[in-house]
Amino acid sequence: MNKVNMTEGLSNAEVEEQKRLGNLNIMTVKVGNSNKDIIIKNSMTLFNLLNLVLAVVLFIIGSYKNMLFIFSIISNTSIGIYQEIKAKRIIEKLSFLKQDKVEVIRAGEQVSIEKEELVLKDIICLKKGVQVPVDAICLEEGLDVDESMITGESDFIEKHVGDFIYSGSLVMQGASKAQVQAVGNHTFISKLTKEASVLKKSKSKIQQQIDKILKIIAIGIIPISILVLLNQFVFSSLNLSVIPQRKMAIVGTSTTITSLIPEGLVLLTSVALALGVIKLSQMDVLTQELSAIETLVSRAI
Repeated sequence: MNKVNMTEGLSNAEVEEQKRLGNLNIMTVKVGNSNKDIIIKNSMTLFNLLNLVLAVVLFIIGSYKNMLFIFSIISNTSIGIYQEIKAKRIIEKLSFLKQDKVEVIRAGEQVSIEKEELVLKDIICLKKGVQVPVDAICLEEGLDVDESMITGESDFIEKHVGDFIYSGSLVMQGASKAQVQAVGNHTFISKLTKEASVLKKSKSKIQQQIDKILKIIAIGIIPISILVLLNQFVFSSLNLSVIPQRKMAIVGTSTTITSLIPEGLVLLTSVALALGVIKLSQMDVLTQELSAIETLVSRAI
């Protein structure tokens, strides 16, 4: 990219030309699913549906103490929702540039504009406390920046003439002019945000095995339920005209069906994976899904 005179910057005609070419600093990267989508995805599962039907039946007949299994379902679902929303918020923080205004040299004058109005080749003025809104090339000496949010490097980085400055970096010391090298979706932080927000759906082996178990249960639960109902309502000695005995038959049927659904297995799996996520978060590793723990281990072996 050709350098522009630092004292003059772009002319008004050059700015308009860059705008015509679409080289404006406008980001259109979408950060993952909404909180509503995440909640729906984790709640509307076959596992939850089976247990919800049983819980509704028990609630209708007033057998509340036999509904305690619902806490296992709530816990399991909450763990998945919390982890995904937490990961989404971390990505949002990464993608969010707090600096609204930026100082720029245009037509020989230093003016303050919105960061979205920056164009390719602009000359921007960086000083202490400023967050760099675009990718740029340093044009002067004496600038120290914090790139920890981008590269993970905790030390301040001294920039020299010709050095690349990442968007999202914070200027910690000094002042310098810089020439814009990339704007909008072409900036490093925009590409990083897009890559981090793309969640590739891949179920771990444990999840695949649990899904198989649930599918088998879902297929077999209807004939089993019919057999249990026949046993309770036809072959048993219960007098179904008596309300307490009728409730007892329904509770017995629901209890039998509930025992077929492995709530404990699903919950313990989620808890074990959640503990792994907590351990990784202490090492500053972003985990978007619980299944990533098993995937990481299997690939490391």
